[in-house]
Amino acid sequence: MRPHVADALLSARREVEAAPRAARAWGGFADMLHAHGLYEEAEACYREASSLDPGQFRYAYMLAVE
Repeated sequence: MRPHVADALLSARREVEAAPRAARAWGGFADMLHAHGLYEEAEACYREASSLDPGQFRYAYMLAVE
C-alpha cells in the first residue's frame, strides 16, 4: 500500500476512534476502505454506520453493491 493511502486510511480510522458513535465517521472510513479494495473491512464499517444511522440508506446501498 502506498504511504499516502495508508495515511488517509489511518486518518479516517482516527476519526472513528475520536467519535465512535458517529455514523458519518464510520461511513467515511468504510468509503476509504472500499475504494482501496478492502471489502471485508469496509463491510464491517458500513454495517456499523448503518446501525448508528438506520435512516441513512446510503450505507445499506453500499453493502448491496459491494
